[in-house]
Amino acid sequence: MGIFFVCGIHCVGKTTICKEAASGMGVPRYSASELIHTQDALALGPTKLVKNLDHNQNMLIQAARTVEDKHNYFLLDGHTTLLTEAGVEKYQYMYSNF
Repeated sequence: MGIFFVCGIHCVGKTTICKEAASGMGVPRYSASELIHTQDALALGPTKLVKNLDHNQNMLIQAARTVEDKHNYFLLDGHTTLLTEAGVEKYQYMYSNF
């Protein structure tokens, strides 16, 4: 099983590229935001601001593990930095827990 993770800053075309790649590879594609929302609809509010980094990342990890149990491989697009009320923060917790 494996996750192909495509990362980048906001609005650079990650989702567009991943949709095309997933179609060509015959694998499902998910965005980190979508997975987080499936675990906790309130984790991401109407803006891209993340209120609780640890909770947000734990929701992503739980959802990604659920998807991984269903598929041998999948594409995941997301960010290596998150917007918080304090500004932009680098966050790499997720990568050390898969």
